[in-house]
Parts: sequence; C-alpha cells; structure tokens
Amino acid sequence: MAGTIKPDKPRTGRTLLMIVISIAIVLVVAASAVALIGILDASDSGNENTGKDHTASGGEKSLGLPFNIHDGDFIEYSVTSNKNTVNGVVNMMFFNVSQNSYEVHMEQNIDGHSSTLIWEADDVQIFGMIPHDGIFENLGEMIGEEQVDTVFGLRNVIHYRTVVDGATVDYYVGKDAPILYRTNSAYNDYTMDFELIDTNIEEIRDINA
Repeated sequence: MAGTIKPDKPRTGRTLLMIVISIAIVLVVAASAVALIGILDASDSGNENTGKDHTASGGEKSLGLPFNIHDGDFIEYSVTSNKNTVNGVVNMMFFNVSQNSYEVHMEQNIDGHSSTLIWEADDVQIFGMIPHDGIFENLGEMIGEEQVDTVFGLRNVIHYRTVVDGATVDYYVGKDAPILYRTNSAYNDYTMDFELIDTNIEEIRDINA
C-alpha cells in the first residue's frame, strides 16, 4: 500500500543521524567529527492490512501500515563516514504489530560498541526514521523524484534536503511506499551515510521489481 509523505519545515539543529551515532559521539575525538556532531545536534501479531480508512494520532488520515509486517520482521542499515570515524550497523526489529501501529526495537553496533533503543511508531511514520526525544524529524525541502541504486536494485524515491548552519542532510524516501532508503549528511569535508542494506520484508525487497 503506497503512502504519501508531506514534510514540514525542518527544525533547527536536529537530524535523523543524531540518535544513530549517539554512542559514537563518546568515542569520536577527531575534530571534524566533533564539529559535525555539534552542528547536527538535535538530530495479536501478523495482522494483515485491511485498507480501511481511519485517522491516526494527530488527526492525519492514513490507510494502515504501508507494509504487511509481522512480529520479528526487520530492516537493517549501514552507517559509514568518509574519515572512518563512525562505522557500524543499525538493526530495527518490529513487535506488537497492529493495523496502524508497531513497536521498534533498534540495536546499533557502532565501532564495536552496542546500544538499544525502543519506541512506538504508527502508520504516518516513515519506516527507518529514528525519533529524538520521541519526536520524528521533518524532512525539509522536497528536491524532486529520482532513482537510487540499492542492494535490491533501482528504487523510485523522493529526495528531500535540510540545510542547517552549513550542514546538509539529504533524505531518499521510497515514492511507492514510505521507507527511508538512504540519508547522506555533509559538513565541510566530513560526510556520513545511513543506508538500507537488508530486510526480510518481501514487499520492500520487491518494490519496483
């Protein structure tokens, strides 16, 4: 089931990657990494979709979860930086799945150090987005529709961008279903990438196939 994302204006100083690299912040001492982190500081199971209209929290109309997920399903992202200061894997597993909500158990392993984060999400959130203090990031300005190369092949995406105090963050969200495929962050000569690399959810693997 397709979903449409309409981003609001970005909130100053917060990005998706802030939560992902929270453990790495303590470990990274390189001046470039510290500068980037400072600039970007914010940032019954198995029920099938019925397609029934309903109104989600906050008054936003939705049509149920965009994917037919089950307890234990997962998506996984890689985290890499051009200076090898932050590298690792982020795994998000879903539990307590209902028609319009689910619980996310995120385990991140950054440079050999692990941590866990758990939050509640609903059918208006983008798969793969990570909240900061319970708040999901806005995606900023819509740049346009594009195709990106992923581990599953070419995917149709909508490209969004935020620019805050010289730091640029680009988001690539599925056009046919709202999943985050990739985030690229850049500040001066420091870059960081957050990219979908694996999932057991066939609908995600087969989109655009």
